[in-house]
Amino acid sequence: MIEVLLVYLESFEALRKTKPVQNLQDTLEYTRYVQHVTKLHAKMFQALAAGIAEAKLLPKEISVSEEELDAFMDDFVAARLGRRVIVAHQITLATDLLQGGARPGHFGIFALECRPKEVIESAAAIVSEICSKRFKKAPTVLVSGDVDATISYIPDHLEYILIEILKNAMRHTVKWNMITGDKELPPIKVKIHAGNSVVLKITDSGD
Repeated sequence: MIEVLLVYLESFEALRKTKPVQNLQDTLEYTRYVQHVTKLHAKMFQALAAGIAEAKLLPKEISVSEEELDAFMDDFVAARLGRRVIVAHQITLATDLLQGGARPGHFGIFALECRPKEVIESAAAIVSEICSKRFKKAPTVLVSGDVDATISYIPDHLEYILIEILKNAMRHTVKWNMITGDKELPPIKVKIHAGNSVVLKITDSGD
């Protein structure tokens, strides 16, 4: 825990003393430092998790409750995710600048016209392969609704979220199918609803 604290304090002090970014050279130097800090912090989550595990073994008279530890970790993870989005965006913007400008249809890490249907299909292909290797079969994923909808979003983040949800859906679908003994696996249905915002509704037939 002390190691994590010191790394964060040193990084904060260094960033606090960084001179204002005023030109391209400043941007490149700042981005290189941010990349260095990102690598430095890569293992901090594992170190903190180990510290939390140790804290749970402390004697009751000096220990922190499990609820307080969980609340601390929730806050830490949420803040860490936010920082990593900002850092990734900064690095991508600087990289695009060096290469002559933003990639078509992108602003930093954001796809200005991200198509959920394409991300769903990509995530489904990844999870289907995982499921097939483990269970020797995998349900199909049917996409319906506003399939031409687009949103400004971070495709990698959307894909990660969908992979985790589809992994759970496929696992439960296959296990329920083993119980029922049906010959066919029911499909997992993903419906895209586009209005003021875009909503994805995922339905499986698992128990």
